Amino acid sequence: MGSGLENTRRTLNEGFQGAFSTAKALVASSWHNGHLRGIPRKHDRLVILGNGPSLASVLESKREFLQDKDLMCVNFFADSDTYADLKPAHYIATDPIVFQNPEQSDRLFGALAEKTDWELRFFAPWRYRNETAWQERLHANPLIRLHFINTTPAEGSDAWCFPLYRRMLAMPRPRNVLIPALMTALWMGYPTIYTAGVEHSWHRQLWVNDDNVLMINDTHFYDAGTPQNRRHGDFTVGSLFRSLAIAFDGYHAVERYARQQGSRIYNITEGSFIDAFERKKI
Repeated sequence: MGSGLENTRRTLNEGFQGAFSTAKALVASSWHNGHLRGIPRKHDRLVILGNGPSLASVLESKREFLQDKDLMCVNFFADSDTYADLKPAHYIATDPIVFQNPEQSDRLFGALAEKTDWELRFFAPWRYRNETAWQERLHANPLIRLHFINTTPAEGSDAWCFPLYRRMLAMPRPRNVLIPALMTALWMGYPTIYTAGVEHSWHRQLWVNDDNVLMINDTHFYDAGTPQNRRHGDFTVGSLFRSLAIAFDGYHAVERYARQQGSRIYNITEGSFIDAFERKKI
């Protein structure tokens, strides 16, 4: 009796979430996304390069793995000297700080405009289409093509969410840039996708100081081992772990959708905590 009521409650909740997500996507998302499927691919395999410290070993000793694949970089990868060496085909950023904080905006878009001497496609959330300052920096470089994507979050059962994904109107809740990166890659039609430098092991770098402020030693492959100790936003311990749970659950939704579309996602990151994608050693 109890399990039956629980299943009914779950079904009703998923239906409500799905209906709400559909309504939200119809209002908040752009319907003009078909161009993503027409973006040319040099290769059928894509590597999404996260900025985790493990990426350093890939770049140092396993760079040949990247040679016959398209590359996609994220967030502040352009800070590194490696950016101009790799010449990625795609770049994506979704963090609000990139588009709304003038200092961080200049940091990223200045680096992209100055360093990019090859054709690059940059993907940004549709909701930032009316903020022009960062776009002017990109448009100063004619080699950079700007594309907007819908990052409207969808919740509920796959039966509700997958039609929104297929129409590029929504995606699993994008708590980390990797979810928009993966969905954009799937929308472009890549049949094989690899993720590198995506440890997602932030919980190992957390601590609470004597003022009950949550701190993090945030490290990236381009930090040269220098600790980046900082306050972890306005998170409490509980709110942070709830946010991480949403992200990790989102990867499972991406994996299910990818398989339905006939694509495969492989995680080549040593020591990654993402448990949704098949592991592959290189």
